[in-house]
Amino acid sequence: MLKSLRPKESLFRICRAMFRDAWELRREDSAKTALFMKQDAQQLQLKIDRLVDRLVDADSDSVVKAYEQRIERMQHDKRLLEDRMQNAGKPAASFEEMFELAMRFLSNPWKIWETGHLGLRRTVIRMAFSEPVSYCRKTGLRTAKTTLPFNMLGIFLQLSAEWWSLGGSNP
Repeated sequence: MLKSLRPKESLFRICRAMFRDAWELRREDSAKTALFMKQDAQQLQLKIDRLVDRLVDADSDSVVKAYEQRIERMQHDKRLLEDRMQNAGKPAASFEEMFELAMRFLSNPWKIWETGHLGLRRTVIRMAFSEPVSYCRKTGLRTAKTTLPFNMLGIFLQLSAEWWSLGGSNP
């Protein structure tokens, strides 16, 4: 059953390209978010500067204290934004580092199963099938429900077969 979960190489390359495109879009969105955070931090600094100007002109101790508290909160918010800006737009690792193991698993779960290591075999079962695999003494293994990644690969495989049957060209 695990051997049948192995997608064709061409289909796998297409899926990998789609994952890479999604990765790049997410990275671009993060960079835009960092830019918006920078603009927000600049706006906060302008507000802080205005409050400092008002603070200088204030006569009442209660007004001075209120301005100081508000300035302190705004500076705290600005520091939080600056901390988030440093991490935004920068992935923790490259696409290859993040997806290498997952893509290796999706390309051939049987290869991991063949290692014979019980812990790896259990992991393969959990990652490949969404429910326990049923077995009947008379008919053998029942049709198992696969997890989302394998379901999506199956859909791509069906779409690819339909495309070819309609006279589509090589993707």
